[in-house]
Amino acid sequence: RSTPKPSSAASDVYKRQGSVNVDGGAAANGQRWDVALMGATARVGEHAFRAEISACATGGLRRSFHPTDEDCFVCTFPKSGTTWLQMVCLLVVDERLRSKRSIDAVTEAPWLEAAVATGHCTLRELQDGAYPRNPPRPRRVFKTHATVARFPAAAARRPGGAAAPDPGLKVLVCTRNPKDTCVSLYHHARAMPSETHDYHLTSGWNQFLADFLDGNTAEAEAGDWFDWTLRWHEASLKHPENVLLLHYEAMLKDPAAAVRSVADFLLVDVSDADVALIVERSSFKNMKRDHEAQMADYEKKTGSVTRRPGESAHFRRGEAGGWRSAFSESDAAKFDHLYAIKMAGSGLQHDFG
Repeated sequence: RSTPKPSSAASDVYKRQGSVNVDGGAAANGQRWDVALMGATARVGEHAFRAEISACATGGLRRSFHPTDEDCFVCTFPKSGTTWLQMVCLLVVDERLRSKRSIDAVTEAPWLEAAVATGHCTLRELQDGAYPRNPPRPRRVFKTHATVARFPAAAARRPGGAAAPDPGLKVLVCTRNPKDTCVSLYHHARAMPSETHDYHLTSGWNQFLADFLDGNTAEAEAGDWFDWTLRWHEASLKHPENVLLLHYEAMLKDPAAAVRSVADFLLVDVSDADVALIVERSSFKNMKRDHEAQMADYEKKTGSVTRRPGESAHFRRGEAGGWRSAFSESDAAKFDHLYAIKMAGSGLQHDFG
């Protein structure tokens, strides 16, 4: 299935809802912004996907949002350790969270474009530091799946501009080997409920893999994996003080080293005891437990359906090398051939487990 191009349908929805609003916010009605985004997607039409839903919000952010030197951005291709890196960043920058019983990384470190697109915050609130609406913390952490070219901030705060970005810009990028990314994204798309997602998966694995290799998976809000990854790799080499590139598989092998890298990049002092605690709180087991409890409670209170029955949860395996159970020999050979061509000369390598 080809990735649809943004249409006026999304813009029409925003105008009716008042979602993208510099001066005043649209009511969130107690709904989580991530679930509200599902509903907004469904209202746009059967060819919608999340990148289209956030198109107007992205435009507003790129015109008007000037992050502070204290703001941090977690940037990933979907299903590449996003929530994990959000949690690590939150725990590094705010030691008060380390003793909190349960942390919802999705709401504590919101998806920036989605929060604006669904009316859960306004551009003015963002600029004034009034969002997220939690008790003030030392630094805000935002999530984005943006390409370098669509980074959701005003010109001086973009890592891909002609001029060097402001020194205070901090973007933490996590890349994962594309075979595992593809499999994880496939299961994620299968789990999207048709009641709230117009882009829930209708094709099987073979077609999904072909679309992923072509850069045409509508389920991937970030577009083509190869282009997304190579552009962020280039940005990390060009502006190492602004962009930190982490590898998912390296984080799995040595999570303590990853925590220290994040802390060093964000100029935060952490002790060995701090690192050990952050590693424990951000472990796959603990994050999966907390997230499933949070979503079960949310579904019970609101009657919302966030995953299709019988499909995998948001936290599925959290490992490297699982692609082998999905790829045939010919699948792997085709993937390897394209990977070698696309990545040639970049110097960027991935651990396939």
